Amino acid sequence: MFAEHSSDLLMHLAPNGSVRFVSPSIRQFGGLDPEAMIGTDSADFVHPDDRIAITQEHRACLAMPGIVRHFRHRVIATDGSIRWCEAHARAIMDQAGAIDGVISIVRDVTDQRSEIEQLEAAALTDSLTGLTNRRGFERKVGERVRQSRVSRDCLAIFDLDNFKQVNDLYGHSAGDAVLCAFARLANLMLRHGDTVARLGGEEFVVLFPDTGSAQAAEICERLRRRLGETRLAAGGSAIRVTVSGGIAAIGPKGLEAALRMADAELYRAKNAGRDQLSIAA
Repeated sequence: MFAEHSSDLLMHLAPNGSVRFVSPSIRQFGGLDPEAMIGTDSADFVHPDDRIAITQEHRACLAMPGIVRHFRHRVIATDGSIRWCEAHARAIMDQAGAIDGVISIVRDVTDQRSEIEQLEAAALTDSLTGLTNRRGFERKVGERVRQSRVSRDCLAIFDLDNFKQVNDLYGHSAGDAVLCAFARLANLMLRHGDTVARLGGEEFVVLFPDTGSAQAAEICERLRRRLGETRLAAGGSAIRVTVSGGIAAIGPKGLEAALRMADAELYRAKNAGRDQLSIAA
């Protein structure tokens, strides 16, 4: 009765991973026919990226009978959609004490997973401009570090010139509109693969993967000129703003050192008259 009526999925797998029994709730997971699954390899219904991990979990269950293992994986529904599942599995023994296979109770956690992913995305996104925020930028650079590729990257810090005057003259709503307009322009002007983020206030940062300082400077110069030529509509006014920028290679000292160097170059550009770039030696 439990197997017939539970919304959770009950599976009995042979030691080789083939399906001996699957409860009818498999239909709710992806429209799969429980009768048709008998004798098939259970890994065939798992997302390709998770099959190695699932095989390892199955072997771990067989190696440690009596221990319940908990893991998550994806399955592919008959319509091609992907569902996230949470499994609790353990090996079972026959009357002679030999391992008879693995019993799993599986729950569909797709909705919970979606909510978590949405919360994670919100935590990494600037609520005003929709750009990546500082935390998201640091995570992006961290991925490059793990790939041992960040030493070939470059970054630039931009700061809108005299932004306080925009707020004073036109109001903070107009200032917000200017920040959003710069974010849209930066996304338009940068290359696919470049990452632009808002550090806070009127300060932005751009990551240029596999890019030297000279090439990054060319891209930044195009953005600087385009912004200066553009009149931004905000609060019924056409506002002209400029931007200053500092550019630095990330190199072996890492992100924080590169940010400090780029920030120093930014203020060098500010002190030299604004609306220009400065590159770290």
